[in-house]
Amino acid sequence: MIENYNVLEHVRKRPGMYIGSLDHSGFNELIHYLIQDFIETEFYEINFLLKENNRLIIEAVCRKTSTFISNAIKNINDYKNEHF
Repeated sequence: MIENYNVLEHVRKRPGMYIGSLDHSGFNELIHYLIQDFIETEFYEINFLLKENNRLIIEAVCRKTSTFISNAIKNINDYKNEHF
């Protein structure tokens, strides 16, 4: 019988196919490639948060996103005849 999985289910079922080694060296390699991808795509800010249960949360903010937000803050009181 053929089983159909979505991508996330398949990664969870067979993580070794995507990560490689399932011990600490595979985890280190995964983190290395994530950081390398963030640097290559010119992310402005990368935050790492290690939770008590050893969950690692990685957040990245792109330059384009931060520029949009900073422009919105600068122009917050400049309505330019906008209708609300």
